[in-house]
Amino acid sequence: MPGRPKSNARKQQEHTALREEWLGKAVELYHVEQLKKKGDLTRMGLREVCKFVEGQCWDERKVKIQLDKMTLSRRLQGIHAHIHADQGWLTTEEEQTILDFTISHARMGWPLSRRRIEEHATLICHGRYGEHFEGIGKNWAKRFVQRHSDKLKGCWTRPLEASRARAGNPITKKAFFEILEETIKGGEGEDPIPAELIYGADESGFQDGIGTKEWAYGPVNEGILHQQRGGGRENITVMVTICADSTSIPPAVIFKGEGYQASWKQDNPLNASLGYSKKGYFDNKISVEWIKQFDKHTRDKAAGRRRLLLVDGHSSHYTREFLAYARENKIHVLCYPSHSTHLYQGLDVVIFGVMKTTWGRCRDEFELATGQFVDKSNFLGVYAAAHAKTLTKENILAAFKKTGIVPFDPNVITEEMLAPSLTTSIHGQLPLPMESPVRVMHDMLQRYLARQAMSTNEDKPGDNDGPMDVDLSPPSRLRTPFWSTPSTPSHTTPPSLHTPSTSSLVLPSIAPDLLSSPGPPTLPAGVTPIRVAVDELCSTSASFLVSTQTPKSTMQIPVYKPYTISPFRHRHGHLLEREPVTSREEELRNALEESERRDTYRKDQMAQMQAQVLLQGMYVGRVQKHLQKAEEKRSKKKSKRIVGDGMPRLMSGDDVFAMIEAADEQAAKEAQEKEKRKIAREGHGEVLAQWKEKEKERIARNKERHAAYHASVKAWEAGRALAKAEGRQAGWKKPQLKGIEKPIPRPKKPAKDESDDDEDDDGNEEEEVGEDE
Repeated sequence: MPGRPKSNARKQQEHTALREEWLGKAVELYHVEQLKKKGDLTRMGLREVCKFVEGQCWDERKVKIQLDKMTLSRRLQGIHAHIHADQGWLTTEEEQTILDFTISHARMGWPLSRRRIEEHATLICHGRYGEHFEGIGKNWAKRFVQRHSDKLKGCWTRPLEASRARAGNPITKKAFFEILEETIKGGEGEDPIPAELIYGADESGFQDGIGTKEWAYGPVNEGILHQQRGGGRENITVMVTICADSTSIPPAVIFKGEGYQASWKQDNPLNASLGYSKKGYFDNKISVEWIKQFDKHTRDKAAGRRRLLLVDGHSSHYTREFLAYARENKIHVLCYPSHSTHLYQGLDVVIFGVMKTTWGRCRDEFELATGQFVDKSNFLGVYAAAHAKTLTKENILAAFKKTGIVPFDPNVITEEMLAPSLTTSIHGQLPLPMESPVRVMHDMLQRYLARQAMSTNEDKPGDNDGPMDVDLSPPSRLRTPFWSTPSTPSHTTPPSLHTPSTSSLVLPSIAPDLLSSPGPPTLPAGVTPIRVAVDELCSTSASFLVSTQTPKSTMQIPVYKPYTISPFRHRHGHLLEREPVTSREEELRNALEESERRDTYRKDQMAQMQAQVLLQGMYVGRVQKHLQKAEEKRSKKKSKRIVGDGMPRLMSGDDVFAMIEAADEQAAKEAQEKEKRKIAREGHGEVLAQWKEKEKERIARNKERHAAYHASVKAWEAGRALAKAEGRQAGWKKPQLKGIEKPIPRPKKPAKDESDDDEDDDGNEEEEVGEDE
C-alpha cells in the first residue's frame, strides 16, 4: 500500500545519509588501493576511487551520487563533515531529549506544536546560557522537525476527553477482562456462554437536520459552498444491539416528545421498537421495557442458557427493575469501565463511525430524491437503509474482534492505546537542590557507600550478592504498584565508563569530593539506608512523596535551579597530537585521552539531565494546574454514584444488586423526607398567617391589661393622696401588672437540604458507574 510522499527535506536527508555511507566505503577502498605497489597500473587514485564508488552505488541502489576527491582527501585526514555540529544551540543529547519528550507527550494525548517545541528548546538554552539568551531562532523548530522526520510526523489533533484518557489504563483493562473471562466461563455447574449468546448494546444520537462537512465541487470563484439542511436539532436516540455470531436484533428508537404523536406512524422496515421521552434519551422506565424486548428477541436462541449483555455505564442500565428482570431471565449484564467505551465497546470502535457516515449519505439521497427534509415522521425508513448497510457480517465480527471480546484476547488492547493514561499513571523523579529532602537522599548515598566499603573489607563468605548489598524493599506504605515507563533515552555507555549492570536502583551522579569524603555516618546492624531515608523524608517538606495520602495541588516539590554549562571544547589538543617517544609518554597520553572522554561524557550527561529536568518541571507545573482545577470542580459536586471507583462491574451479580437495593431503599427514604420538607415549606405560609393572627390577639389582650393596670394605678394614687391629706394610712397596696402574655415564637421555615435544589433525575444524562461528572 503506497504511503505519503516524502518531502524535499526528507529526500535530501536520505540522499546525504546515502552519500556519507558510500563515502565511508570510498575511504576503505582507497586504503586498500594504497597497499598496492606504486607501479601497479590498477592502483586507483582519489579521483578514480570516487568514480568507481559512484558506479557501484548506481549498480546496487540505482541512485546517483557525486563524490568529490577533495572531500575524500579531507576524510582521509580525519576531517569530518560534522565538525560544526557542536556549534548549534543544543547538543545531540539535548535534541534527543526533546525528541523523546515530544513523542511521549504525543502518545499521552498532549501533542506539541512547533511553537511549543521551540518554547521547550528555548527553556533548555536559558538553563545552559543564562537568562540573557535572546532566542533559539525563528526557523529552528521547522528544521528540528525536518531533521527528525523519520520519527516525527505532523497530524491533525482530535479531542479526547480527560476522563476517557484516564480510564484507559492497565488496571481497568485487567479488571474488565478478568470479569469478562469469569462470566463467559461460568461458575461450578454452569456451561460457558457461547459466542452466539454474547451481545453488545449502546445508544447513538441522531439529529435529523444537522449534517457534516464534506468536500464538494463548485464554480472556480466560489470559496464556500452552502448545502441546505432541515435545521432540526432534536435528538433521536437509537439503541443498537449486535451479537458475536454476526447477527443483530431490531433497534429501539426514542423520539423527543411529551407523548406519542399520530404523525410518527410510518413505515418500519426494521421492526424497531418506538418510544418517547422528554429529551429524547433513554431513561429508567424505557430501559426496563427495552430489556424485556431484548429478552423477547433472544429467548428462543438462548433456549434456557445464560446470556451476556455488554453495556456502558448509563444510569438506566443498573436500576433495580432492570437488573431484577435480567437476573430472573439468566441475562448477565456486564458494565464497561467508566469512560472507556472508545476502547472496549465494539459499537463505538467499529460500527457507529461507519453508521454516521452512511446515515449522512442516505439522508442526502432521500432529501435530494424527494425534496423533503428528514424528521420524525420519516426517520425510520431513512435510518433503516443506513442500519442495513452498516451492520454487515464483517463489521459486526470486527467489532467484537477489535475489542478482544470474541475471540477472547486482552492483548488486542495494546499499551499504545492506553498511553494517554500515562499522564496520571507515570511516576517520575527529578534531581533536586540541596534542601531538606535532598539532604536526606545525600546522607542515604553516603551510608550506602560506607556499607559497601565495609562489605568489601570484611569479605565475609556468602556476601556474593553484588555491589547492591542493601535491602531494596521499601516499607509497606511504599509498596504501591506504578505503571511507569522510562522517561530518559537510553544511550550506550562508553567502554571507558564502568556502570554496574546488576543495580536496580537509579542513583544520581555523585561528585568526586563526596566520594572521597572521610567518615560517612554508619548504621546499626539490620537497618538499611533506604529505610532510614524514607523515615527521615517523612519529617521534611517532601513528606507527601512517601505518604499514603492523595497528593494535592498545594503540595510543592523543591524547585530545580539550573546553572550555566560551559561550552564543549577539546582541551590539550596539541598534546594529544604529539607522537609519544617513550612508553611513559604513551601511558600519559592514553590517560589524557581517557580523561577527555570522561569529561565529554559527563558534560553530555549533565546537559541531557538538565534539559530533561526543565521539561519535566514544566510538565509537573501544568499537571498541578489541572489537579487544582479538578479539586475545585470536585469540591462543588455531590456524587450520587452507587460505586465510586469507575471499575467494570457485573451489574447482575449479587453484590452489585444488593448495593442497588440498598441504594434504592435509601433513595426512597430520602424522597420521603424530601417530600415532608416540601409539604412543610408549602404549609409554612399558612402557619405563619395563623401565628400573625394569634399575635394580634395577644397584643390586643396585653393592651387591655395595660390599660386596666394604668387605671388602677391612677385610682391608687388618688386614694393615697386623699389618705395623706386626711392623715391616715392608705387602705391597699399599689396594684401590680399581671397576666401579660409572652410573645409566641415565630414559626421557623423548615430547613432546606442541598438535595431539595436538585431536579428529579429522569435518566436523561449519561452517568458512568463510579465516576463523578
